[in-house]
Amino acid sequence: MRWRLLGLIPVVRASGPDVTRSAAGRLASEIIGLTPGGALAPGVTWRQLDENRATATVKTGSFVHHVTVDVDDRGALRSLSLPRWGNPDKGTFSLHPFGVTFRGETTFGAYTIPTVIRAGWWFDTPRWDEGEFFRCGIERAVFR
Repeated sequence: MRWRLLGLIPVVRASGPDVTRSAAGRLASEIIGLTPGGALAPGVTWRQLDENRATATVKTGSFVHHVTVDVDDRGALRSLSLPRWGNPDKGTFSLHPFGVTFRGETTFGAYTIPTVIRAGWWFDTPRWDEGEFFRCGIERAVFR
């Protein structure tokens, strides 16, 4: 993992099996939440929890992840969550609640996508605001 400020100044650099396992969890959430065909990919299996929630079992490398999605009554994605390997408290790596919320759908061309996305640790707990580390708003999207 390498994060750079403005693509130039190194901010974070980490590697090793714990970082790899955490990245695999992030990939599983992106496969289900951000790639149009990910939910239907070979090897992804689904189990319905109730009218608005289902859990996808996703294998990334040697890791298996259980990603739960929550949709509204129209089928719009509201959130996804999973136990994700990490150390958000800077302590020992272990499984922690991780999630992403999706709001404000807009149609761009033939695609309707959420336009406000928030992601972070401690999803659906009192610490969610503290654990949020990613937020974006989409104003324009072009699909080719």
